[in-house]
Amino acid sequence: MVIIFVFAHPVIRKKAYRFFWSTHKLYVVLYILCLIHGLARLTGAPRFWLFFIGPGIVYTLDKVVSLRTKYMALDVIETELLPSDVIRVKFYRPPNLKYLSGQWVRLACTAFKTEEFHSFTLTSAPHENFLSCHIKAQGPWTWKLRNYFDPCNYNLEDQPKIRLEGPFGGGNQDWYKFEVAVMVGGGIGVTPYASILNDLVFGTSTNRYSGVACKKVYFLWICPSHRHFEWFIDVLRDVEKKDVTNVLEIHIFITQFFHKFDLRTTMLVSV
Repeated sequence: MVIIFVFAHPVIRKKAYRFFWSTHKLYVVLYILCLIHGLARLTGAPRFWLFFIGPGIVYTLDKVVSLRTKYMALDVIETELLPSDVIRVKFYRPPNLKYLSGQWVRLACTAFKTEEFHSFTLTSAPHENFLSCHIKAQGPWTWKLRNYFDPCNYNLEDQPKIRLEGPFGGGNQDWYKFEVAVMVGGGIGVTPYASILNDLVFGTSTNRYSGVACKKVYFLWICPSHRHFEWFIDVLRDVEKKDVTNVLEIHIFITQFFHKFDLRTTMLVSV
């Protein structure tokens, strides 16, 4: 438990992700030790198995289901370097892959260590025939990915693949059941809404969802400064163009202004 806790520290996880992931797999040993801990019957009959069996069955079933998409090797269709150190990776979608808007996947790139997987939210919508992720360069792996696909460094003859596991998460698909829905995103938590908002305007304009009761959706995003959503502005503009029924209303709230003389900040204040 101490080993897992120490290597799960944010600093170690960011700078040495491979070691974090390797030690995190010790949870198997941890549970085995917990199961045999009470066999000596020093304080009574062992009872840990009563608490373990339920989650253990659910976990096993989840692993069996996820095997259908485990470690798929998918072709990269397109990459784009965006502001705020973000890279958009667009890759092939298998015909049998179904997912909900707002879900996430685990990705690895064959150009690097193929067994090092990282979790990212899918920013493509379920009705699109491709998959995409917007990845911000923060740690060693994400910076390596961004630099690798930099046009100045990228070798066209070398075509890496994206290895995928997932999708995971419940998604956010209940909005259409209500006449008015409010969606709130904070900071980096806005990433799932790139998929959700796209799915929303497509669903309302094409009657994709049967019995849609939704008449208005308010999307509110709270972020520290304009530098945190430069890449997301293009996503919002594209969504607004597709919103032919005017069901979506967008509000952005900026909480900090460090750059008093920044022209873009001045324009945002004026608006």
